[in-house]
This record gives sequence, structure tokens and C-alpha cells, in this order.
Amino acid sequence: MTRESTILIIDDEPVILKLLGRLLQDDYKVQLFNSGAKALDYCKKNHLPDLILLDVSMPDMDGFEVLRQLKTESRTAAIPVIFVTARVEDMDEEAGFELGAVDYIGKPIRPAIVKARVQAQLELKHTRDNLELIVKRRTAALYKANLELKKNLFETVKSFSYLIEQRDPELAEHSRRVADKSRKLAVEMGMQAADVDDVFLAGLLSRIGSITLSEKMLSKPMHMLEKADRELLIDNIISAKILFLKIGSLKKMAELIENQYEHFGGSGIPAGKIGEQIPLGSRIIAVVRDYDLLRSGKLGARQYSTTESIEYMRRYSGKYYDPAVLDAYLKTFGKVAEWVDEKFAKIALVDLIEGMNISEVRSGDRIYVRNLIASADIIKDLKEIQADTGQQFDIFVKAGKSENL
Repeated sequence: MTRESTILIIDDEPVILKLLGRLLQDDYKVQLFNSGAKALDYCKKNHLPDLILLDVSMPDMDGFEVLRQLKTESRTAAIPVIFVTARVEDMDEEAGFELGAVDYIGKPIRPAIVKARVQAQLELKHTRDNLELIVKRRTAALYKANLELKKNLFETVKSFSYLIEQRDPELAEHSRRVADKSRKLAVEMGMQAADVDDVFLAGLLSRIGSITLSEKMLSKPMHMLEKADRELLIDNIISAKILFLKIGSLKKMAELIENQYEHFGGSGIPAGKIGEQIPLGSRIIAVVRDYDLLRSGKLGARQYSTTESIEYMRRYSGKYYDPAVLDAYLKTFGKVAEWVDEKFAKIALVDLIEGMNISEVRSGDRIYVRNLIASADIIKDLKEIQADTGQQFDIFVKAGKSENL
């Protein structure tokens, strides 16, 4: 060790204090104190020492009490302390080690022993400090790498989602709506942040099985698919799961996608799971997905109204859908359409879908559009403006075409 190391020596005997100071001052920075109280005050106000030599038997405050106070404060708890004492009974040594002392030096002072034990403890201390520094640096680097990995992961999944939507224009923005609402619902139901992320990603790829389907299949509502076509859809979803399982960070997401067609009552596919055997994220996606499909006309023979969609899902609550998840969904999104009067409703941009009769889109005092039917291009433009500027739109739709729970 070099003079960069600082040692505090605490002893009420002037002779011992000076002896230890002279013995170590050529190799280290030395601070001398004749009482524990003064040394503790020094530690509170100054740079912490690397090692403390502490006399056990002192008036007013003995070495044991000084050590207790050092260990009580988080700032000083890690300072190694060597007891210096003429009391060598086993009881004293045991008590000191239990309090956290790292070694004992007996009196009378033997210079060679003192130097050897001081050097050994300082080497241990500096090794520990270096290891902690390495761990902190690597932890910081790992955290940064994980953030970058998470960002890349989200972008990769979003790219898959874009391919799905391009492949299936009838369901434009469907997966985005499912992902956004599933994430909000997962938060409302108390899921952990990492699990919420998995639900969001699985929602984006909830239609992953449509990428390789034929145009003929994609043009049919779900209920009109032949048994063989349904099985093909499920096979594609399972194949996608196998692909995603090879990416460790997408394992949970893959399991949510696979289980989204399981029914709460046990009649679903692929495994016939029942109740809470089905992951909560999958139960959430099933509710959000099917409501959106009902509203877009892809789950029934026609486009369902808000009331009809709610009635349908309540009819199958407990059979297809988790009643608790359905109730939470209706509670969370049941007032998406805020009726201004009997003719108009105010909705959020995320709930605007093609075919809605827009009365007005405004942000503050600025009106962007009036009196038109929502198209994919208009919705896309509004979302791009919102993303670029951070503006929040108030969207008013006309009754009859404005239901969008």
C-alpha cells in the first residue's frame, strides 16, 4: 500500500497513540485521536479513512461502542476496524468479531505484527473496492446494453406487426389497437412492468398467423373459416411461437400468442386449457382482440354495434372469456365514447377506426378536419401529427357511426 491510504488511530493513551503514528506515518496518511467521539465526528465531516486502529479500553466511550456507531451508519459501516487491546480474553475477541472487527492487535505493540496486519487489511480493502468498482461499471454497461436490446426488440416486433397489417388490409391498425388496449388493461389489472411489456408485444403480433394465409382465407370472417383453415391458422401461430422461442427475450411473448385462442371454459385450442391455466396476458388479449374483431365485422357475419358487441361477449363470459378480465375491460374502456349530446360523441385517436363519421377533429382552438368519413390515410396522418408534435386531439364523431368501445 502507498501513502494514498488513510488510517485513523484512536487510543486514549498518548504513548501508544504516538508510537502507532510514528510506526505507520512513513507509509500511510495517519490521523490521531484520543477519543472515540472525536474520531466519529471526523468521519462525519471528512473523507473516510481506509482503515481504523481502535483501542478497546477507553473512558467515556469504549472501542465496542465506537464500532457499534460506525456500523450503524451506512456511510461508515464498511470501514475495516482492527482492535488494539491489552485484554486478550476470548470473550473480548469474540465480542469484537461479532460487532464487525476484522482483526486484533495485542499490547504491548510489536511493530512487525502491526505493519503486517495493517498491510493485509488494506490489501483486502482495496481489492474489495476494485471489485465493487468493476461490478458497478459492468452493471451500468449491462443496463445500457439491455436498454438498447429492449429498444431493438420493440422495433423488431413492430416490424413484424407492420408486415401483418400490410398482409391483411381489412384489419388495418387492428394489432396496434389490440396492443395498446391490452397494455392499458394489463396495467389496470396490476401486472408487473415486464409482464405488461410482454402483453403489449404479444398484442402487436396477435395476428402473426395471418402472414402466410391465402387471400381467400383473409377475406373471410373468423367464424366462416373451414375447420382445415382454422387448423392452418393455429399451426401458423404455433410455428411462430417456435420461432420466437429461439429468441430468449421473446419466450413469454410467444407463450401469450400461443394461448390467446384458449377458452376460459376449456373448449379452446391448442391445448384445451381452462381458467387460470391460461396466462393472464393471453386472457387479456383474447378479450381485447375479439371486441375489436366484432366491431370491425371480422368475428361475425357483420359489423357489431357497441351494444351488440357487449351483449355477445357477456353471453360468452365464463365460456370463452375470463369474467374478471371482461369486467375490467368494460370498466376501463366503457366510457371511451363520451357523448357530448344525443348526436355526437367525443373519442380518443386510438379508438378512431375506418368508416366512422367524423364531425370534427380539433386540438385546442385549431380545427384540423370536419365532416368526413375516417379513412386509413386520415387516421395515419393524424397519428403522425400527434407523434411529431405531441398534440392531443379531441375527435367528435356523429351518432350511428361513432360507437367504439
